[in-house]
Amino acid sequence: MPPPPFLHPTQTKRAPFHAALRRCRGGVLGVAAFSAAANVLLLVAPGHLLQISDRVLPNASHATLFALTGVAVFLSSCFGLLD
Repeated sequence: MPPPPFLHPTQTKRAPFHAALRRCRGGVLGVAAFSAAANVLLLVAPGHLLQISDRVLPNASHATLFALTGVAVFLSSCFGLLD
C-alpha cells in the first residue's frame, strides 16, 4: 500500500504524530511540570503527620511542632493556589 500523499516515501506512519508532538513539546513539558509539582504537594499532609510522630511526640517539642505546622500550612496554601 503506498504511503499517504502528505508523507515522504521514506517516512513511516508515525511521522505525523512525532511532528505534532515536536510542535507541542513546550506545552507538554509545562503540563508535566505542573502535574509533578501538584503531586509532590499532595504529600504534604502525610509528611507532616510522619514528622510529628517522629520528632514532636517523643520529645514534646512545641517549637518543632510550630515550625513543621507553619511549613505544612504554607505548602498546603501553595497547593491550593495551584489547584
